[in-house]
Amino acid sequence: MPLPPLAPQEQRLGSFARLCSALYGASALFLLFAPELTFRLATFGAEGAWVPAARLWQIFAVALMASSAVACAIAAGAPRERRIVLVPVLISQLTGSVLGLVFFASLRRTAWVEARGALAILLTDLPLFLLTALLYRAASTGVNLETLTQAPPPREPAPVKLGVSGQPRL
Repeated sequence: MPLPPLAPQEQRLGSFARLCSALYGASALFLLFAPELTFRLATFGAEGAWVPAARLWQIFAVALMASSAVACAIAAGAPRERRIVLVPVLISQLTGSVLGLVFFASLRRTAWVEARGALAILLTDLPLFLLTALLYRAASTGVNLETLTQAPPPREPAPVKLGVSGQPRL
Protein backbone atom coordinates (compact mmCIF):
# COMPACT_ATOMS: atom_id res chain seq x y z
CA MET A 1 0.00 0.00 0.00
CA PRO A 2 1.53 3.34 -0.99
CA LEU A 3 2.06 6.03 1.63
CA PRO A 4 -0.41 8.92 1.68
CA PRO A 5 0.88 12.24 0.33
CA LEU A 6 2.90 14.41 2.69
CA ALA A 7 0.91 16.65 4.98
CA PRO A 8 1.64 20.41 4.73
CA GLN A 9 3.55 20.21 8.04
CA GLU A 10 5.76 17.45 6.65
CA GLN A 11 6.37 19.45 3.47
CA ARG A 12 7.37 22.47 5.60
CA LEU A 13 9.75 20.31 7.62
CA GLY A 14 11.29 18.96 4.40
CA SER A 15 11.75 22.47 2.98
CA PHE A 16 13.18 23.72 6.27
CA ALA A 17 15.58 20.75 6.47
CA ARG A 18 16.70 21.46 2.89
CA LEU A 19 17.35 25.12 3.77
CA CYS A 20 19.20 24.15 6.97
CA SER A 21 21.29 21.64 5.05
CA ALA A 22 22.43 24.39 2.70
CA LEU A 23 23.09 26.81 5.59
CA TYR A 24 25.01 24.27 7.66
CA GLY A 25 27.01 23.22 4.60
CA ALA A 26 27.84 26.85 3.76
CA SER A 27 28.77 27.44 7.40
CA ALA A 28 31.10 24.45 7.36
CA LEU A 29 32.83 25.77 4.23
CA PHE A 30 33.04 29.27 5.67
CA LEU A 31 34.51 27.94 8.93
CA LEU A 32 36.95 25.80 6.96
CA PHE A 33 38.21 28.42 4.53
CA ALA A 34 37.82 31.65 6.54
CA PRO A 35 38.35 30.73 10.18
CA GLU A 36 39.82 34.08 11.23
CA LEU A 37 36.97 36.01 9.64
CA THR A 38 34.49 33.64 11.28
CA PHE A 39 36.00 34.32 14.70
CA ARG A 40 35.95 38.08 14.07
CA LEU A 41 32.29 37.95 13.04
CA ALA A 42 31.30 35.66 15.92
CA THR A 43 32.97 37.94 18.46
CA PHE A 44 31.55 41.10 16.90
CA GLY A 45 34.95 42.31 15.74
CA ALA A 46 36.98 41.65 18.90
CA GLU A 47 40.69 41.96 18.26
CA GLY A 48 42.84 38.95 19.05
CA ALA A 49 39.92 36.51 18.94
CA TRP A 50 41.75 34.20 16.56
CA VAL A 51 44.69 32.39 18.11
CA PRO A 52 46.45 29.32 16.71
CA ALA A 53 44.98 27.15 19.49
CA ALA A 54 41.52 27.95 18.10
CA ARG A 55 42.33 25.69 15.13
CA LEU A 56 41.28 22.68 17.25
CA TRP A 57 37.85 24.22 17.84
CA GLN A 58 37.62 25.14 14.19
CA ILE A 59 38.01 21.45 13.30
CA PHE A 60 35.21 20.49 15.71
CA ALA A 61 32.96 23.27 14.40
CA VAL A 62 33.48 22.22 10.76
CA ALA A 63 32.75 18.59 11.67
CA LEU A 64 29.58 19.58 13.55
CA MET A 65 28.33 21.77 10.69
CA ALA A 66 29.09 19.07 8.11
CA SER A 67 27.28 16.36 10.07
CA SER A 68 24.31 18.65 10.69
CA ALA A 69 24.17 19.48 6.97
CA VAL A 70 24.14 15.79 6.05
CA ALA A 71 21.49 14.95 8.67
CA CYS A 72 19.26 17.74 7.39
CA ALA A 73 19.76 16.62 3.78
CA ILE A 74 18.79 13.05 4.69
CA ALA A 75 15.66 14.22 6.52
CA ALA A 76 14.71 16.61 3.71
CA GLY A 77 14.51 13.74 1.21
CA ALA A 78 11.76 11.96 3.14
CA PRO A 79 10.61 14.12 6.06
CA ARG A 80 7.95 11.66 7.25
CA GLU A 81 10.13 8.57 7.28
CA ARG A 82 13.45 10.19 8.20
CA ARG A 83 12.61 13.08 10.48
CA ILE A 84 14.19 11.17 13.37
CA VAL A 85 17.56 11.98 11.78
CA LEU A 86 17.01 15.58 12.94
CA VAL A 87 17.22 14.60 16.61
CA PRO A 88 21.06 14.89 16.73
CA VAL A 89 20.75 18.31 15.09
CA LEU A 90 18.25 19.35 17.76
CA ILE A 91 20.54 18.05 20.50
CA SER A 92 23.54 19.96 19.14
CA GLN A 93 21.49 23.19 18.91
CA LEU A 94 20.12 22.76 22.42
CA THR A 95 23.56 21.96 23.81
CA GLY A 96 25.09 24.99 22.10
CA SER A 97 22.29 27.21 23.41
CA VAL A 98 22.53 26.01 27.00
CA LEU A 99 26.32 26.10 27.14
CA GLY A 100 26.40 29.50 25.43
CA LEU A 101 23.96 30.83 28.02
CA VAL A 102 25.88 29.28 30.92
CA PHE A 103 29.20 30.65 29.67
CA PHE A 104 27.73 34.08 28.93
CA ALA A 105 26.08 34.27 32.36
CA SER A 106 29.22 33.13 34.18
CA LEU A 107 31.44 35.92 32.85
CA ARG A 108 31.99 39.19 34.65
CA ARG A 109 30.67 42.34 33.05
CA THR A 110 34.27 43.37 32.32
CA ALA A 111 34.83 40.23 30.23
CA TRP A 112 32.64 41.46 27.34
CA VAL A 113 35.19 40.41 24.71
CA GLU A 114 35.17 36.79 25.90
CA ALA A 115 31.38 36.83 26.19
CA ARG A 116 30.80 37.89 22.58
CA GLY A 117 31.41 34.43 21.13
CA ALA A 118 29.08 32.79 23.66
CA LEU A 119 26.44 35.42 22.91
CA ALA A 120 26.76 34.77 19.17
CA ILE A 121 26.27 31.02 19.71
CA LEU A 122 23.26 31.67 21.95
CA LEU A 123 21.69 34.10 19.45
CA THR A 124 22.04 31.64 16.55
CA ASP A 125 21.50 28.23 18.15
CA LEU A 126 18.53 29.06 20.37
CA PRO A 127 16.27 30.38 17.57
CA LEU A 128 17.36 27.51 15.31
CA PHE A 129 16.60 25.01 18.05
CA LEU A 130 13.16 26.49 18.75
CA LEU A 131 12.20 26.67 15.07
CA THR A 132 13.51 23.18 14.30
CA ALA A 133 11.75 21.71 17.35
CA LEU A 134 8.49 23.46 16.43
CA LEU A 135 8.56 22.21 12.83
CA TYR A 136 9.70 18.73 13.91
CA ARG A 137 6.83 18.43 16.38
CA ALA A 138 4.27 19.82 13.93
CA ALA A 139 5.32 17.26 11.30
CA SER A 140 4.26 14.40 13.55
CA THR A 141 1.01 13.67 11.74
CA GLY A 142 0.29 10.40 13.43
CA VAL A 143 0.82 8.28 10.31
CA ASN A 144 1.79 4.80 11.48
CA LEU A 145 4.44 3.77 8.97
CA GLU A 146 4.59 0.19 10.25
CA THR A 147 1.02 -0.57 9.32
CA LEU A 148 1.41 1.13 5.94
CA THR A 149 4.59 -0.61 4.92
CA GLN A 150 3.93 -4.11 6.20
CA ALA A 151 2.69 -6.64 3.70
CA PRO A 152 -0.61 -8.30 4.52
CA PRO A 153 -0.22 -11.61 6.32
CA PRO A 154 0.16 -14.55 3.94
CA ARG A 155 -2.97 -16.51 3.26
CA GLU A 156 -2.93 -20.02 4.57
CA PRO A 157 -3.50 -22.69 1.94
CA ALA A 158 -6.84 -24.43 2.04
CA PRO A 159 -6.70 -27.65 4.05
CA VAL A 160 -6.37 -30.83 2.03
CA LYS A 161 -9.26 -33.22 2.57
CA LEU A 162 -8.33 -36.85 2.64
CA GLY A 163 -10.68 -39.53 1.32
CA VAL A 164 -11.31 -42.97 2.76
CA SER A 165 -8.20 -44.39 1.12
CA GLY A 166 -5.97 -41.68 2.61
CA GLN A 167 -5.41 -40.20 -0.83
CA PRO A 168 -6.20 -36.55 -1.44
CA ARG A 169 -9.44 -35.83 -3.24
CA LEU A 170 -9.32 -33.37 -6.06
